[in-house]
Amino acid sequence: ISGQNVLECERRGKSHTASGMLLADTNCISCGQCSLICPMSAITEHFDKDEVSEIWITFPDPQPQKPKKRMTAPVFLDRYRQILQDEGSIHLKTDSELMYNFTLEVINEQQLTILENIDNLYALDYLADNLKIKTYYENMWLAQGATIRYINFSLNKKQL
Repeated sequence: ISGQNVLECERRGKSHTASGMLLADTNCISCGQCSLICPMSAITEHFDKDEVSEIWITFPDPQPQKPKKRMTAPVFLDRYRQILQDEGSIHLKTDSELMYNFTLEVINEQQLTILENIDNLYALDYLADNLKIKTYYENMWLAQGATIRYINFSLNKKQL
């Protein structure tokens, strides 16, 4: 809720805020500010089932010591399944070899479909328009000589 600090997540769902308050007891205007504080915990509160066609995960924290907190960990893929359309896909752009390899391992373990896998995005002669868009962090890492990796994959929802 805009203007409030969330200290603890007690309950989650479409009827409660991340702090456990009933939405009916707040002045929530569905602005989405709570997603800025805890975007992954709130993602299913802001999108309906099958509402999202693509999810872009750009330059997430690779969480070297906490693999379960990586944005492509199975717990997050389960959340994405709730909102992603059957034909939807997930895009990962990262400078982290750790994050890239971890995601490939999760894709393999869950028998997901890789739609595109590029281990050095800017070594290609041609890029699709959606891959030419650069974030602040992407420009920063490129200026430092980092290799940018990209994976686009499907959660195979129709096979479940």
